Amino acid sequence: DSDSSSNESNGKQQPAKKKVVNKRLLAKLAARGETLEEREQRRAERRAARITAQFGYTAQDNPFNDPNIAETFTWKKKVDSAKQLPKESIDKDSRKSQQDKIFDEIEKVRKRR
Repeated sequence: DSDSSSNESNGKQQPAKKKVVNKRLLAKLAARGETLEEREQRRAERRAARITAQFGYTAQDNPFNDPNIAETFTWKKKVDSAKQLPKESIDKDSRKSQQDKIFDEIEKVRKRR
């Protein structure tokens, strides 16, 4: 049962983004009655709410007129140069702490104004 649903989910998910879906996640989602797409949508809404609460504007209505402001920025030159170097794994904790540092820096700038 879970194997067939994981194959279906992998088939749907891989053409758009090459994500590795782990079986524990699929089991957890199946217990909730939730699909990967619904999970991604829920997480995107939570991320947008966090940005709105933190900065006071939404992803659509922001002072920078950037429609992709809620998405993670990837620097293409860095990605290209990283392909030439051995792969290094960036864990979620370091990314989260880096994001918190950025939020703190933005808050300091806003207070200076």
